[in-house]
Amino acid sequence: MDYRRPERLLEYFVTVGLSEPLEPLIIDSERPISDIIVVSGKEAAPEGYELITRTVSGLSANLTGGAVFSNPLYLAFSRSPTLAPITDVILIYSDKDEKCPPGYVMLPANLNKGSVGRTVHLCYTRAKGKPPLLGLAVLMPKKERCGHRYHAISSRLLNGGSFSDDLQLAIKRGYTSPLDIQYKSALLDRFPRINIKGAPLPDSIPMFCYPEGISLVSFPPPLPTHSSFVLTTHQGLQMYGCCVTFYEPWEGHLPPLPNVSVY
Repeated sequence: MDYRRPERLLEYFVTVGLSEPLEPLIIDSERPISDIIVVSGKEAAPEGYELITRTVSGLSANLTGGAVFSNPLYLAFSRSPTLAPITDVILIYSDKDEKCPPGYVMLPANLNKGSVGRTVHLCYTRAKGKPPLLGLAVLMPKKERCGHRYHAISSRLLNGGSFSDDLQLAIKRGYTSPLDIQYKSALLDRFPRINIKGAPLPDSIPMFCYPEGISLVSFPPPLPTHSSFVLTTHQGLQMYGCCVTFYEPWEGHLPPLPNVSVY
């Protein structure tokens, strides 16, 4: 008996998108960051502070890069509810006569101390009416990428001008609008409706189509794009997928967004 599957152009055709109620891909349960300090490697972080000793992929986050004539320096942050949330951070090069902007607080420590590079200071603000910072991370831009919803604050380096690996600061902001949120994707339709014998449609198809979730956008919508993926089922079967992304007007429920068309 011949058990070979008949030749087909494709196994399944699916429609993946957003369904109501909208479900955020990641629910931010962290308290906002309310304080940032610099800690010497010979000291322990104060109680209630989280020390950033590793980059996003586990490499050393020592800001001085192990320079011979310097002590290790690390950033640390607190989520204490007794302080107002921090809403923005910037880096300034004091050796270029740059000043801390009005409304910002400058940390006194030179983040590049002991290096032949720039004199780097971190400044932060607790300005009202802006989304709070929910995450703080250090990365090596030549070797690593920011995590989900993190972005580098600028092209400036925490250790600018030094001979060690470049280090950048990345932040994650809180949500301020439904357009800022990445939502979980869902299977809206499929053909055929029943599974093909020996090759069932994996439940993880929506995640493979949009691993970073789906966001709503305002007018004008982006042009269609395409991507591809390969997934292996628990039976060891490899399935190849091609995903074409396009936008349609969103007619579901959203908080009021005046003068904005949403797709």
